[in-house]
Amino acid sequence: MEVVENAITYNISAHAKQRYAERIMGKENEVDVNRFITLNEEKIKTDIHKLINYGELIYTGKQSQKDGKGNVIDVYLKDCWVVLVDNRAKNVITLYKIDLGLDEEFNKAYVSKMLEKLNAYKEVLENTKQQVQAESNMYREMLADAETQIKEYRAMIKNLEELSVGYRTIVDNNNVKVAQANKDVADVVNTMIGKREF
Repeated sequence: MEVVENAITYNISAHAKQRYAERIMGKENEVDVNRFITLNEEKIKTDIHKLINYGELIYTGKQSQKDGKGNVIDVYLKDCWVVLVDNRAKNVITLYKIDLGLDEEFNKAYVSKMLEKLNAYKEVLENTKQQVQAESNMYREMLADAETQIKEYRAMIKNLEELSVGYRTIVDNNNVKVAQANKDVADVVNTMIGKREF
């Protein structure tokens, strides 16, 4: 794991300071916790920044919430220590140690296995994103082609509608021609038989 110094200065929440005093320094009662925080603000800040700077950013995303409205958080892992940071506010929310109640070696083995699993799922996620992107691009092209064809067909339909109006006018005019020719024939016949119209 490559360590990169993080130039970001994080705000440390009161909750994170309390958890540091309790979980790292072993302070158990509220008075001891508050006294330690008051006397060691800089140490707490420095140590938490070290956990982040020398840790690994293993996840950035929405914090799971039932309502789906969780904040975007960064999850840093340093050995068996987890630090949760509000991504936008750059505020350290809390920190805790992954401790399954056996021994440190078991905890480290568990974290290692979980990181392997996480990395495998991240790889699947990345492959899925690439496949979906490729498929979506293909369907976008097909959609663009379909829309172009729709426009062409609409233009053809409009042209055919205009032609139909023209043809209907011709048909109507042809009926007028037949009526006129019929009248001309009747006029000649009437003239021949001497019939007059009054």
